[in-house]
Amino acid sequence: MLNHTLPIKLDRTNYIMWRSQIDNVVFANGFDDFIDETSICPEKALSLGVLNPAFIAWRRQDRTILSWIYSSLTPAIMAQIIGHNSSHSVWNALEKTFSSSSRARIIQLKLKLQSTKKGSLAMIDYIMKVKGAADSLATIEEPVSEQDQVMNLLEGLGSNYNAVVTAINIRDDKIYIEVVHSMLLVFKHRLEQQSSIEQISTMFANYASSSNNRGGGRTYNGSRGQFYTSNINNYTYRGHGRGGRYRHNGRHKSTNS
Repeated sequence: MLNHTLPIKLDRTNYIMWRSQIDNVVFANGFDDFIDETSICPEKALSLGVLNPAFIAWRRQDRTILSWIYSSLTPAIMAQIIGHNSSHSVWNALEKTFSSSSRARIIQLKLKLQSTKKGSLAMIDYIMKVKGAADSLATIEEPVSEQDQVMNLLEGLGSNYNAVVTAINIRDDKIYIEVVHSMLLVFKHRLEQQSSIEQISTMFANYASSSNNRGGGRTYNGSRGQFYTSNINNYTYRGHGRGGRYRHNGRHKSTNS
């Protein structure tokens, strides 16, 4: 007996997911022969005025499935199948309505998987985006092999990831997608660390260069208590007077008269 509701309600975008969900539950309950019409409806009456018990039992089961299908539809979809009075009829009507859009959805997801690029995405966001497309295909019974997932993931990386891409490609053993995720995250972390170190080194180099450029000008000779101007050449000065004369050539000389 179907005694629980389905979590996914059919709308105009999720037919394959909805069908996968309901098909599995119908099969688990042994009602798949009603859906594919291998279970033939018995004659309604055994004789004039006498209902066939087998017909009553069959119709009860079919209406159980039918009401359950109705409960899994959104109101807009339900309005499209009014007038169908068996589970098989409803199933076929839905399939005809959504089969073309379902194929388009598969193509859309495959293109998304193949064309996704990392670009400016964080590595974890890029990994989850590719994984999401692969998971969606698996949900609608179009699974993507691990090898194809790895290939699509690596092809979407930029040239700065060539080292890790090469390391993965040259491996002879089978590599699992989770291992690839881990390798990419570790490699990205290392790139970020190296970038930070280079930025700090450049900052200090620029600071040191700027300080040296500002260092020219007057210097102080602490031992003699004198200031010198680095931009003026040594010179000779002769003075006359009671103090005699002295020559200044970078240092002071005095002679007594």
